[in-house]
Amino acid sequence: MGGIKMEGQLKYNYITDRFELNGQELHCGNALEVLIEDGVSGKPEWVWTRIEHNDTGWYLVGLRSYQIDGLFARV
Repeated sequence: MGGIKMEGQLKYNYITDRFELNGQELHCGNALEVLIEDGVSGKPEWVWTRIEHNDTGWYLVGLRSYQIDGLFARV
């Protein structure tokens, strides 16, 4: 049980208006880890978040300043 099930780069699908990870659509509330730079050391680190959507578009909870498309992620 547990462990990483899928890892790859997040891609926006303009046809479905959803983000995908390895071709699998993500939905509001899906939990994932994304690889971002630590604001202090500049080193990459995995951070837990959720993907959500509102009137202004898709965002990562607690990481709204990050561009989602192209981020490396794992679930």
